[in-house]
This record gives sequence, structure tokens and C-alpha cells, in this order.
Amino acid sequence: MSTDLALLEKRAALKREILANRDKILPTLVLNKIDLVIRKIIHRKTPLPWFFCAVVLALICILPTLFARWLLEETASWKVVGIAEAMAVELGVVGFVAFHFALGFIIKNIDGFLIEAIESIDDLNDLQQWLESGWTLQKPIGIAIGVAIAWPLISTSWLSLAFGMFIGIGFIIAAIFVGGILGIALYYLVWIIKLPLHLGGYKYKLHEVDPVHSEVIGHLTHMLSGFIYSVAAYFALITMADVLTGGPAAQVVVIILALGWSIITTQFIVNQRALGKIVSTIKWKTLNEIQSEIRVLRTSGKLTEKETTDAINRLMDLHERIRNTQSSPLDLKAGLNFLNQLMLPLLGFMLANLDKILKFFTR
Repeated sequence: MSTDLALLEKRAALKREILANRDKILPTLVLNKIDLVIRKIIHRKTPLPWFFCAVVLALICILPTLFARWLLEETASWKVVGIAEAMAVELGVVGFVAFHFALGFIIKNIDGFLIEAIESIDDLNDLQQWLESGWTLQKPIGIAIGVAIAWPLISTSWLSLAFGMFIGIGFIIAAIFVGGILGIALYYLVWIIKLPLHLGGYKYKLHEVDPVHSEVIGHLTHMLSGFIYSVAAYFALITMADVLTGGPAAQVVVIILALGWSIITTQFIVNQRALGKIVSTIKWKTLNEIQSEIRVLRTSGKLTEKETTDAINRLMDLHERIRNTQSSPLDLKAGLNFLNQLMLPLLGFMLANLDKILKFFTR
């Protein structure tokens, strides 16, 4: 009874901690600060629409670049990379906002069902540590600063050599913003990829006879695959934007697709391994319990009694039925979903070249 009470108290405490800290994730924190500042300026009490804050953030990121271009009269380099640099900044902002929603979706699912499904205080403590690593600001800001320094150096040197001219101060400012956003995205991407590695070792309330079809597995699959779809959709947008703005599609699109597919594939493999581990653990726990019951009946010395042999036969049938159930959620449906996720980035390229594709098939 005391163990059950301690588990309930731990669940309640973790839910309170999530409620108090869920807005400390950096993308959410930035958007909320923008909302707060604007509402103070215009004396508004109710929160602003999220897209309004996103537009303000986009302006904050792009205006310094445009101002530097105008002030220094960098018309030559603007003609070469101006549209691409502006698009990169705005796509970075889109990705920043997308992380706000994707991370919020995962936190909501953890608070809504996962905490109640976990059956161990130690597992809840481990989940709490994972959550706290997402609420800290020092690490993502530190990585963002590092990438914001490295990315302008790399991209400016590369493009200046490629075009045979200094690419401009405006580009450097844009690259700083893009590098900072890339650093933040990198931190939270690794943070999310680590989540299934933790989830795979937890104890849950599962349907013991057919664990793969438990409600918890369905919720976990929905939560983890939702993040993959958001990554796939974002890379589809980047691919389409690169082609529509006249970027070097043959080179850049291949890099974008390769990066998107590698992230999607990595996340899919990690997710499936974690879900398979959860199902296999409870499945073999149940099978071992049945084997123990059979062993007790066999050693009872009553094998000649019909009631004992019937009980053993029933247990053996149940053992065989459970053994033949799926040990992993990986099936045809999961495989098709994975293919859909891989196709999304490619779909962006196809939509951007729709006129060429139609012309090819109507020849």
C-alpha cells in the first residue's frame, strides 16, 4: 500500500513540475517573451496569436541583415545570394516555431498518458531527469552560440571562394541567426532522439496476453511518429523553397534530402527498437510466469489427475498463443508510414518542379 501511495505522489509531483516548467523550453520561452513584450507595449491582456509572434520573430531576424545590406550598399553580393540568405533566415524561424509545437506535443503526451502508464518510481525519476535536461537553458544557448560563431565562418568562406567575391556583412549577420537556430535545433533534436532510449527500459501497464496492442503502445507510437512527420514536413518545405528560389537544386537538394532522410531513419529505428523492447519485456515476463505455473503443477505429483493435466494443457495453449503474438509494433502499417515519412521531403522537390514533371509526361 505504501508503495502504491508513493507512486501516486511521484506521478502528481512530476505533473506539477511539468506544469511549472513546460514553458521553459527555449523556442516556447522566446515566443512567450515576444508575446509579453508586445502586449505590454499595446496594453493587451489576452495572449496574441502564435503566428503574430512568429512574424515578429521573423522580422527581428531578417531586418538586421537587410539594414546592413542597405547601409553598406552590398548590391553585388545581394544579387548573388540575397534571396537565398533571406529564405534561409525565414526557414530557420519556421523551424524554430515548428520545434515549439513539436516539443509541446511530446510534453503534452507525456503529461496526458505516459506518466500514468509508468509503474516504477525509479522510471519516473529517470523521466524527470530527461525532462529537466530540456528545461535547462545553458546547454541549448551554449550550443547555439558555438554554431552561430562557426556557421558564418564556414559558409562565408565557402561562398566567397565559390563566387570569387566577398559575400557581404549582411550575409554574415544572416548566417549568425541561422547558425544560432541550427544550434538550438541540434540540441533539441538530440534530446528527442534520446527519449525512446529511456522509454524502452520503463515498466508500463500493458495488456499481458497481447502487449503489442496495448493502449500505451498505441499512444507511444502516435507520440513518437508525430515528431518524425513534423521533421519530414519541414524538410519537404526546405526542399521546395530551395527549388522555387532558384537555388543550386542539383547540389543542395541532394544534401537536404540526405540530411532529412538520415534524421527520419535514425528516429524511426530508435523508436522501433524502444517499442520492441517494451513489448518483448512484458511478453517474456508473462511467458516466464506461465512456465513457472506449469512447473509447479508438474512437480505437484498429481499428473495422473485429469484436472491437473487439463490445467497444464490450458496453460500450454495460452503460452503458445502469447508466444505467437507480435514482439514488435513493426508491421506493414509501420513500414508504410515510414515510407510516407521518407517521401515527404521528396514531395517538396516534386511540387516545386511540377511543371517540368507534367511536361515530361505529356510529351
